[in-house]
Amino acid sequence: MASRNRSRSRDRHRNRYYGPVIREIERDSMPTTMFSVQMAHGSDMKTIPAFDSLPELYRKIREIYPDQPQEVLFCTVNSPKVDMDHLLSSSLGLGDVIYVHLVGETVTKNFTKTENNIGLTITDNGAGKAFIKRVREGSIGEREELSVGQQIARINGQDMIGMRHFDVARVLRNIDEGKQVELVLVNPFQSGFSFIAPRTNVKAPTKSVENGGMTLRIKTQGPSVIQAAPPDAALLAGINAIFENYLGVNDDQLALLLAEMAMVSQSFLELSAKVKESELAVFQLPDEFVFDVWGVLSDVRR
Repeated sequence: MASRNRSRSRDRHRNRYYGPVIREIERDSMPTTMFSVQMAHGSDMKTIPAFDSLPELYRKIREIYPDQPQEVLFCTVNSPKVDMDHLLSSSLGLGDVIYVHLVGETVTKNFTKTENNIGLTITDNGAGKAFIKRVREGSIGEREELSVGQQIARINGQDMIGMRHFDVARVLRNIDEGKQVELVLVNPFQSGFSFIAPRTNVKAPTKSVENGGMTLRIKTQGPSVIQAAPPDAALLAGINAIFENYLGVNDDQLALLLAEMAMVSQSFLELSAKVKESELAVFQLPDEFVFDVWGVLSDVRR
């Protein structure tokens, strides 16, 4: 009996990582999906229906908040802070709260690239804007007072609007040491305290993309879908850390794509082949990268 129970436990463990990874749910079979929305600097709480892309979401936000003069810069999930770990880019748990950050002041930073690496991790919102996600301690970025949440709009006169984060990171890397760097940055809007409306007291939802709840998956192409049983948050975080190490970028879409391939691969060689046949092939990722991902998956399995 004990042997049979251990066998069943192993089967359940295998099915968790080798079985169907994502189960899509017909949106028509569910009640109308609504998300709570609020301005990060304070406003009334409103609701918005499910959407197919971030530009569509931004348009709907402008419709329900017609008195806000600024454009939407980005949105965070379940946190009104400028916290790029909560940036809305690829998925949204049913019941999550969307906080809207508006366009603020535009600033220009000029400095000399005295080191090969400026010390930035770049992310994007999947809607044509790249942002500073992290600034490494002791780096050029920290010395020049670059800030998390700033949009990188132009680099040495080159427009970055519409470029993915890895392209922005590549432009920064390709600037030679000793050369001048001019960054045009857009800050998130921050209102003075006297103008801040009270925030509605909303508790963080108990179901989200991190704990296995149903999510709205925002795809780069095609309509969004409702999905169940997403990959483990630990696996996604580990893969994103590897992307940061190799490419200097952080991307939930790419991490989710790689996580899905890893979870249905039964060996390192199989995962390596899947990566080389996927859209990730454009990055020419070395075998060491795939090996690190396989190691993260092995740790999660254990």
